[in-house]
Amino acid sequence: MKQILLIAAVVFLGYTFLPEREPPDTPAVVDGPVSVALRSASSTDRASLAALYFAMADVTERDAAGQQISSTEVWRRCHSAALRLAVGGTSLPGKYPGLDVAVEQVLAQYFSLDNTPMTPELRAKIVAACREVARQSGG
Repeated sequence: MKQILLIAAVVFLGYTFLPEREPPDTPAVVDGPVSVALRSASSTDRASLAALYFAMADVTERDAAGQQISSTEVWRRCHSAALRLAVGGTSLPGKYPGLDVAVEQVLAQYFSLDNTPMTPELRAKIVAACREVARQSGG
């Protein structure tokens, strides 16, 4: 479990050092519950959230053999720890009402809340869900 936290933290830190992309002249229209919850968000806050979920997708995808993330229960613990590490000491928690519900809504579109063993199909769904949260965040 400690390795999952370390991996998530390292991946997240790596993403924070990537150069920022130039914003397009006209913002892309992104629909979905996360984009609605982030309507008033700054580009920095959007980028932080997108980076976190891109990192979660990457970490989940890299554990293809299921050595670290063996079930949805383990993934949710990793997700929770990554959130605490990434935004716990920032102004983000509570800043955008409904964001937590919106993220869960997107995740639930891809996989169940039930505790199930990790399969390649489930892993792909979780990766897709994380990427969708990142996409709706503006990433």
